[in-house]
Amino acid sequence: MRNSDGEENRWFREHERKMLEDVRREQEQRLKAYRQETEKESETDYDRCTG
Repeated sequence: MRNSDGEENRWFREHERKMLEDVRREQEQRLKAYRQETEKESETDYDRCTG
């Protein structure tokens, strides 16, 4: 049990910040994977065009 609103709000903000960092990190990993996939695809398209 928290003894004041300030204490409760601080805990909530810290918790929220950690959650947002986790979400951001996950999005960055997805973006990296997506970029790697699209780079592979564009390389094969380029090879096909240049023969």
